[in-house]
Amino acid sequence: MSFAKLGLSDNLLATLEAQNFTTATPVQQQAIPLILQGKDVLAAAQTGTGKTAAFALPILHIIGNRQAEAHRPLALILVPTRELASQVAANIEQLSNNSARSIILIGGVSVNHSWKHYRTVLKSLSPRRAAYLICTCRMPSVLITWSC
Repeated sequence: MSFAKLGLSDNLLATLEAQNFTTATPVQQQAIPLILQGKDVLAAAQTGTGKTAAFALPILHIIGNRQAEAHRPLALILVPTRELASQVAANIEQLSNNSARSIILIGGVSVNHSWKHYRTVLKSLSPRRAAYLICTCRMPSVLITWSC
């Protein structure tokens, strides 16, 4: 099935086409329409099957041309490991054709250093760092405007 049949924006379709992504994988075919409808999705699939794009493309579609309020993210993505946080951030930037900005906040890196780059649209966090930021009031829940 082509990405065009999944209801994604023309900008995303053009970016996907420019990157030679023409056919959605089964996990993408099943997840993207449900996420666009606002439904919760839990997906399990092998490595390399496009799970990140299955949730990132609907996020990018929903965000569209909306602008973040000053210093507030439009999406928060929680991942279990720092390696996955790095991969997700890179995938988001690739899928958005570098139009979405992301920041990775993970343990072992100074919060103050990461927070310096806070003017972001997307955030990719490990659960431990998110819990720390929430518990120390460095990330009030008001900043989470859309989550998956």
